[in-house]
Amino acid sequence: MVAAKHVLVSIWRPVAVVPESLQAPLLGSAWVLFNIFLVCLGIRVNCPIACSVLAGSVDGTIIAMIAVTMLSHKFQAGVTGLLGGYSFNNLVNGFAPGIQAAANLHHLLDEFLALLPGPHDERFHDAIQDAVMWMVLTVVFVVLAALIVQWIRTEDGSARTSG
Repeated sequence: MVAAKHVLVSIWRPVAVVPESLQAPLLGSAWVLFNIFLVCLGIRVNCPIACSVLAGSVDGTIIAMIAVTMLSHKFQAGVTGLLGGYSFNNLVNGFAPGIQAAANLHHLLDEFLALLPGPHDERFHDAIQDAVMWMVLTVVFVVLAALIVQWIRTEDGSARTSG
């Protein structure tokens, strides 16, 4: 435990030197680069689903932490219902709306990707599209699960205090 605390303190010192106005943008950049790294790693080692689910679970955890700490209880309940309905609808329809949205984004970004140097492999673009789809689905389910747990905790707590 002491060794872990020492490592965390040694990591935090360089971050504390960075001005506070730069900490959030740098952490945001690190978050994006982490996602890009995991997607590329998954495609490279031919394990895109596992890497995408890992990236999506990290993203979902971060977004869920923000949602649970910043949103009011009524808004959390509304978002839980919305995500639950959207997820169930996607599940019934074979995730067709999500896949169509990813395909539309793919076509929109194809022009940008054509400007990049190097070979233009449509299979690589499709692999990225599939990885992003898995990430988004994982984010939705992680956030939904966190909001449901938070909703149960608040309902259970209010039942104890009122009863």
